Amino acid sequence: MAYIMIFRESKWKRITLSAAGIFAFIIIFEIIPVYNELLSNVFEYFEIKSNYESSLINKVSAPELEIRNNNIKREINSILGGDQSNHNLSGIILKLNDIANEVNIQISSINPQQLKQKDKLLSQEIEIIFKSRFENIYNFVSKIEKLNQVILFKEISILPVNKFKQDLEFKSVIEVYFNL
Repeated sequence: MAYIMIFRESKWKRITLSAAGIFAFIIIFEIIPVYNELLSNVFEYFEIKSNYESSLINKVSAPELEIRNNNIKREINSILGGDQSNHNLSGIILKLNDIANEVNIQISSINPQQLKQKDKLLSQEIEIIFKSRFENIYNFVSKIEKLNQVILFKEISILPVNKFKQDLEFKSVIEVYFNL
């Protein structure tokens, strides 16, 4: 004989129904989206794999691949802002020089160090020495902060050039990240 539990009291009915409702809520809003995303990734993988195999069967010609490559490069440039001067050292040095001229700073030397790669990030340290007044140095640093390039000030030292003049010698080591 099977025992069937019949809830006669409305309190237990409500508790059971609310537990079932919470369980259904968890399944609907937590578990199903995870499996949905997983299934969509699996289908996307097989779609890409079938496209790759069909392109091997069709033997896509070199000019077609070059056109596709150029289209992809254009899309990447539009994502990066299209201004490739931000992504090479000479463009960065020119921007630093333009900013320095704009705020009346005399650059004594710019000494780029060796290019480094940390994981997938490319960076290069640059040592800059220049002379100017404190206000101009402040304006220089604030304008560098507003650039869309990621520049990290690793070392800053400010020394007076002469006790009687207001000019300061500013030595800074900055690290420029190229592929961010």
